Amino acid sequence: MTVIDAAPLIDDIDGKLRQEIYLVAEKGFLTQFLERLEGWWFRRVVQQLMDSPIDRIGSVELDAYIDDLRDSFKKDALPIDDDLLDFDLDETTLQAHVGSTFVCRLIWPKQEAAYSCGR
Repeated sequence: MTVIDAAPLIDDIDGKLRQEIYLVAEKGFLTQFLERLEGWWFRRVVQQLMDSPIDRIGSVELDAYIDDLRDSFKKDALPIDDDLLDFDLDETTLQAHVGSTFVCRLIWPKQEAAYSCGR
Protein backbone atom coordinates (compact mmCIF):
# COMPACT_ATOMS: atom_id res chain seq x y z
CA MET A 1 0.00 0.00 0.00
CA THR A 2 1.22 3.48 -0.79
CA VAL A 3 0.27 6.49 1.31
CA ILE A 4 0.26 9.67 -0.73
CA ASP A 5 0.89 12.99 0.97
CA ALA A 6 -1.91 15.56 0.56
CA ALA A 7 -4.36 12.88 -0.63
CA PRO A 8 -8.05 13.62 0.09
CA LEU A 9 -9.49 12.51 3.40
CA ILE A 10 -11.77 9.48 3.40
CA ASP A 11 -14.75 11.81 3.97
CA ASP A 12 -13.89 13.73 0.78
CA ILE A 13 -13.50 10.75 -1.54
CA ASP A 14 -17.17 10.47 -2.56
CA GLY A 15 -17.29 14.13 -3.58
CA LYS A 16 -13.98 13.89 -5.45
CA LEU A 17 -15.15 10.79 -7.33
CA ARG A 18 -18.42 12.51 -8.25
CA GLN A 19 -16.42 15.42 -9.66
CA GLU A 20 -14.29 13.06 -11.73
CA ILE A 21 -17.18 11.09 -13.24
CA TYR A 22 -19.59 14.03 -13.58
CA LEU A 23 -19.24 14.17 -17.36
CA VAL A 24 -19.07 10.39 -17.79
CA ALA A 25 -22.49 9.46 -16.41
CA GLU A 26 -25.88 11.12 -16.82
CA LYS A 27 -26.87 13.19 -13.79
CA GLY A 28 -29.86 10.99 -13.01
CA PHE A 29 -27.67 7.90 -12.81
CA LEU A 30 -24.60 9.37 -11.14
CA THR A 31 -25.11 7.58 -7.80
CA GLN A 32 -25.81 4.19 -9.39
CA PHE A 33 -22.89 4.61 -11.80
CA LEU A 34 -20.54 5.45 -8.94
CA GLU A 35 -21.79 2.52 -6.84
CA ARG A 36 -21.10 0.06 -9.65
CA LEU A 37 -17.71 1.61 -10.38
CA GLU A 38 -16.70 1.49 -6.70
CA GLY A 39 -17.89 -2.11 -6.40
CA TRP A 40 -15.83 -3.14 -9.41
CA TRP A 41 -12.81 -1.22 -8.15
CA PHE A 42 -12.90 -2.77 -4.67
CA ARG A 43 -13.24 -6.29 -6.12
CA ARG A 44 -10.43 -5.56 -8.57
CA VAL A 45 -8.11 -4.24 -5.84
CA VAL A 46 -8.71 -7.31 -3.67
CA GLN A 47 -8.03 -9.57 -6.66
CA GLN A 48 -4.84 -7.65 -7.42
CA LEU A 49 -3.62 -7.88 -3.82
CA MET A 50 -4.21 -11.64 -3.76
CA ASP A 51 -2.82 -12.42 -7.24
CA SER A 52 0.09 -10.07 -7.78
CA PRO A 53 0.55 -7.25 -5.25
CA ILE A 54 3.62 -5.93 -7.07
CA ASP A 55 1.84 -5.28 -10.38
CA ARG A 56 -0.45 -2.33 -10.97
CA ILE A 57 -3.99 -1.96 -12.24
CA GLY A 58 -3.60 -0.24 -15.58
CA SER A 59 -5.56 2.79 -16.70
CA VAL A 60 -6.50 0.90 -19.89
CA GLU A 61 -8.40 -1.65 -17.79
CA LEU A 62 -10.14 1.09 -15.80
CA ASP A 63 -11.03 3.04 -18.95
CA ALA A 64 -12.44 -0.11 -20.59
CA TYR A 65 -14.63 -0.82 -17.56
CA ILE A 66 -15.89 2.78 -17.43
CA ASP A 67 -16.71 2.61 -21.15
CA ASP A 68 -18.70 -0.61 -20.66
CA LEU A 69 -20.43 0.82 -17.61
CA ARG A 70 -21.35 4.04 -19.44
CA ASP A 71 -22.83 1.97 -22.30
CA SER A 72 -24.98 0.05 -19.82
CA PHE A 73 -26.52 3.34 -18.64
CA LYS A 74 -27.58 4.65 -22.04
CA LYS A 75 -31.27 5.51 -22.41
CA ASP A 76 -32.02 2.38 -24.44
CA ALA A 77 -30.17 0.05 -22.06
CA LEU A 78 -31.36 -1.65 -18.90
CA PRO A 79 -28.56 -1.86 -16.30
CA ILE A 80 -28.57 -5.23 -14.58
CA ASP A 81 -27.08 -5.71 -11.12
CA ASP A 82 -24.93 -8.80 -10.66
CA ASP A 83 -27.31 -10.30 -8.10
CA LEU A 84 -30.12 -10.34 -10.68
CA LEU A 85 -28.09 -12.49 -13.07
CA ASP A 86 -28.51 -15.45 -10.70
CA PHE A 87 -32.21 -14.80 -9.97
CA ASP A 88 -34.61 -17.73 -10.19
CA LEU A 89 -38.30 -16.95 -10.60
CA ASP A 90 -40.31 -19.11 -8.19
CA GLU A 91 -43.52 -20.78 -9.36
CA THR A 92 -45.83 -18.76 -7.05
CA THR A 93 -44.55 -15.43 -8.36
CA LEU A 94 -44.63 -16.71 -11.92
CA GLN A 95 -48.27 -17.78 -11.61
CA ALA A 96 -49.21 -14.40 -10.09
CA HIS A 97 -47.90 -12.62 -13.17
CA VAL A 98 -48.79 -15.03 -15.97
CA GLY A 99 -49.20 -13.21 -19.24
CA SER A 100 -47.24 -10.10 -18.26
CA THR A 101 -44.69 -8.96 -20.81
CA PHE A 102 -41.85 -8.92 -18.28
CA VAL A 103 -42.44 -12.50 -17.12
CA CYS A 104 -42.87 -13.72 -20.70
CA ARG A 105 -39.55 -12.18 -21.68
CA LEU A 106 -37.91 -13.55 -18.55
CA ILE A 107 -38.93 -17.14 -19.25
CA TRP A 108 -38.90 -16.99 -23.05
CA PRO A 109 -38.12 -19.17 -24.94
CA LYS A 110 -37.90 -21.95 -22.33
CA GLN A 111 -41.49 -22.07 -21.08
CA GLU A 112 -43.35 -19.54 -23.17
CA ALA A 113 -46.11 -21.84 -24.40
CA ALA A 114 -46.91 -23.08 -20.88
CA TYR A 115 -47.63 -19.58 -19.54
CA SER A 116 -49.84 -17.93 -22.17
CA CYS A 117 -47.19 -15.62 -23.57
CA GLY A 118 -48.80 -15.81 -27.01
CA ARG A 119 -46.02 -14.86 -29.38
